[in-house]
Amino acid sequence: MANDSFDGTRLDDRGKRELTEDKGGHELPVFQEGACIDKDGRYEYVRELGSGGMGKVFLVKDKDACDKLMAVKTVNVKPEKREEWEKAVEDLKREFSKQQDLVHEGIAMARNIVHNEFHWYLVMDYAEGITLKDYMSRHGGPLDIPVVLEIVKRLADALDYVHLKKIVHCDVKPSNIMVDIDGGKVKSVKLIDFGLSKRMRENYNYFELFLDVAPAVAGGNIEKTGESEDGVGGTAYYMSPEQWRRWQTPDAEEVSYESDQYSLAAVAYEMLSGSCPYKEEFEKNEKEDDKNNGDARRNTICRIVLDKAMRLEPIKGVPKRMNNALRKALSKNSKDRCKNCMEFAAKLEREVPWTWIVCSVVALACILVLSLAWGRDAWAKYKWKTYEPLWDESDIMRAVWGPELDENKISKANILYIKSHQQDDDRIVELNGVKMLLKYVRGGEFIMGSPTTEKRRYKEERQHHVTLIKDYWIGETEVTQDQYKAVMGWNPSYFLKGGNYPVECIAWENAMAFCQKLTQVECENGHLPEGYEYTLPTEAQWEYAARGGHKFSRYCVYSGSDKIIDVAWYNYNSFGITHPVGQKCANALGLYDMNGNVSEWVRDWYDSYPNNDMQDPVGPASGVFRVRRGGSWHSLPEFCRVAVRNGYPPSFRNPLIGFRVALAPVK
Repeated sequence: MANDSFDGTRLDDRGKRELTEDKGGHELPVFQEGACIDKDGRYEYVRELGSGGMGKVFLVKDKDACDKLMAVKTVNVKPEKREEWEKAVEDLKREFSKQQDLVHEGIAMARNIVHNEFHWYLVMDYAEGITLKDYMSRHGGPLDIPVVLEIVKRLADALDYVHLKKIVHCDVKPSNIMVDIDGGKVKSVKLIDFGLSKRMRENYNYFELFLDVAPAVAGGNIEKTGESEDGVGGTAYYMSPEQWRRWQTPDAEEVSYESDQYSLAAVAYEMLSGSCPYKEEFEKNEKEDDKNNGDARRNTICRIVLDKAMRLEPIKGVPKRMNNALRKALSKNSKDRCKNCMEFAAKLEREVPWTWIVCSVVALACILVLSLAWGRDAWAKYKWKTYEPLWDESDIMRAVWGPELDENKISKANILYIKSHQQDDDRIVELNGVKMLLKYVRGGEFIMGSPTTEKRRYKEERQHHVTLIKDYWIGETEVTQDQYKAVMGWNPSYFLKGGNYPVECIAWENAMAFCQKLTQVECENGHLPEGYEYTLPTEAQWEYAARGGHKFSRYCVYSGSDKIIDVAWYNYNSFGITHPVGQKCANALGLYDMNGNVSEWVRDWYDSYPNNDMQDPVGPASGVFRVRRGGSWHSLPEFCRVAVRNGYPPSFRNPLIGFRVALAPVK
């Protein structure tokens, strides 16, 4: 091993790895290409990706995963400084513990933590592209509005997911955002670096932060671009007022998920204007003597951000709705901001006309008056056609639709549903007095995946021919809270409403346990068809059913329609909650909520699609992630498409995920 004392650069005993000191006196590793960074020789150095106040980031090959490219982050403290080094290692381990459970297309997932005789390393997914900071620098000036909207939507979706996992990122800024943009088309956006993130806890229906460390301010200069770390739990130009108040007074209000929304809005403001919020005002107030004094410059920024009289000027050339959305998300008071990041993204993209709001209020008031005046029994005078109900036939819905249902208002898929709903092949399962309807699906063949012409598709959706030999049944709806409780005896849902609301906060193991218990009960009662079991549908069975199964008539982006509003509760219409099953239109098989409401576990392990045609595919024999399909109440439209697929650990659970039961041949 090399000598502990050195001046400048030294090589280790293998001659491939060298150590240098950065300007702050920290010890940083430098590798030659082909060197292994860890003691087990798994990760092979390729090149340096970048460096900063928190250390260096390398590109490496994972030799245990066919040389897959990964990113590796280092700690930046000498082992000789024992106390400081141990704290840095603990911080890295803490970052790994928080980030490893974050499985989202908009987040670079942490995969491993390794070490050698000199340093510890955090291994993460490698995000293609460049940082948003570098992209804006190369672009020069404000970005195009469609590009900004797409970046904000994807970041908002990722941040809201992080908040559901009870974590605050605390350092959302352009240099912590990786983008892959080609010809003005946004291919991917990933949030990176959770080194300053904080874990939250839930208390009386609001999230409150558990600080991992006491707030402190690091010394040294802060660059005028605001990109250097300052140790306050964020980066100066993007920090929320509550973060600055914590810096001033440790006992001030806790930092929470609204702080990330503020930082996201600050990034959006910079993308649209070419400058950070309040930067012009800061430069006016900056004294010449303060330019090289980090603490003085931070004090100036803090004073401006916390000044309630200081208001942001509207960005010229940007629509009024966007300036209004930015002003709301950048409110000095965290409670005045949007309820979540996706609401901010939606307000940035569109604004509900005031005339629509007025008309809606007037219409609802009239309906309420009529209901009170006539009473519920008065509606019984109207004669209704004997169709099976496709929507919730409440008094309000009947008043809106009138006494006669117009067949022209019902889609082709729904007419097919009306004709097939009473088929004898469907099955009804009694669950301690609660009924579950399963729809019959005759075996057949179809093209699985999405065509290359489908907008915002992903390469893992490659089309291939699939044949399903045997028939099966699948739940008409997602498993409801009442159905789950009837079988398992409890309700794990976050949205604890009971009834026909879908059960969520379900891990893959929980869903399979439900199916196994249902199989046991039905077998004991003599109701189980020979050679069949209750289980989760395979990925192929799920997609075949979502596309209409043996009643398929035409290709649709969503299940039964090309218009998501017809068939799904998703980000733009869910109001941030789940909804009772079966309220939207069904597909040709009579299946509801195959898109949106809650995302659904399927049986398969996640892997790339095979290159050949498949017969009754069941996925790989083993893996790390189980597949979930269909999108949720929180998903953007592109993530609700029938072809979209994601992989999550089998133990993963949150309010976005539920499941649907299948009665299928035993595998």
